Amino acid sequence: MADSIGLMGGTIVDPEASLHGPGDVLIEDGIILAVGEGVASRAETTIDCRGTFVLPGLIDSHTHTFAGRPISARRFAKAVSSEGC
Repeated sequence: MADSIGLMGGTIVDPEASLHGPGDVLIEDGIILAVGEGVASRAETTIDCRGTFVLPGLIDSHTHTFAGRPISARRFAKAVSSEGC
């Protein structure tokens, strides 16, 4: 694969695809090719994303909803996809 990056082991959050849980993202030449368990192993370069949220294809709307408090992944997905700035 040319210029491929694998994001491994993050918590995938994609409200439109009803995805929420552990998984990987495979990116090649800046395009998301696959989202799911184990897909990052096909990449030339991998990034360990354990302990982080991975939002494939989501536009960063830069929200300050949480004020540094812990929050559930479900609430995070809802806030970022609906609140915006």
